[in-house]
Amino acid sequence: MDVVESTQLTTPQAFNHWYYRAKFDLLTEHVTREKLAPDARIADIGCGLGLFLSYLERTGFSPSQMAGIDPAYTLPTPAVDGNTLIFPEWPSERLFDLILMMHVLEHVEDDRAMLADAASRLAENGTLFIEVPAFPFLYSDHDRFLGHYRRYTTGSLQRLVESVEGLELVKVHYLFATIFPFAAAVRLLRGSGGSKKSSDLKPHAPWLNQSLILAHKLERRLAKLNRFFGLSAFAVARKKSR
Repeated sequence: MDVVESTQLTTPQAFNHWYYRAKFDLLTEHVTREKLAPDARIADIGCGLGLFLSYLERTGFSPSQMAGIDPAYTLPTPAVDGNTLIFPEWPSERLFDLILMMHVLEHVEDDRAMLADAASRLAENGTLFIEVPAFPFLYSDHDRFLGHYRRYTTGSLQRLVESVEGLELVKVHYLFATIFPFAAAVRLLRGSGGSKKSSDLKPHAPWLNQSLILAHKLERRLAKLNRFFGLSAFAVARKKSR
């Protein structure tokens, strides 16, 4: 969760929000498929409040094997609901088996340089877990509020990954296709007045939140085939073996 969104959702609300529950499920699926060792080293670059780090703590990973990196901080700071430390810069002496890049590449002008820097910090056969906002035509006040430079398609995300030497693309597809038609219509109809003071991330009525949790659990079964539409584009990239 972005630091600027901390006033919009409480920590318990964030952990149970359909948007994050869908991401947690996807992350759990990846960790299980990759058979990450119990002592695997994990980093989350641009981690904001450290929600994913705290989630991984809850699933059994130790704070000592994880690190958050976010320039919004000036001193090492514990994640929002855990003990994993968030640093303003990369711990230079460490390589990582899994690096999360959850809605971070759109925040920098030179996304290729940032991706290449992250790739250089991967251990042998380590993976990058990447999510970015999808479709440039949906760029709106929501993006401006969060400081986004751009949105992506699966094609542009694939080209970005493949432009970084030493990385190979494992998969790329869209996420959140279920909610896409409604969210796209709202953003297009709302227009772009430039005065928005918050992002679109809000708590929902319990019945709606649970319905969306269920819908995205079902969607995830087919998500890897979705190169058509969604609110986010997702990719996994692996460091090539030497």
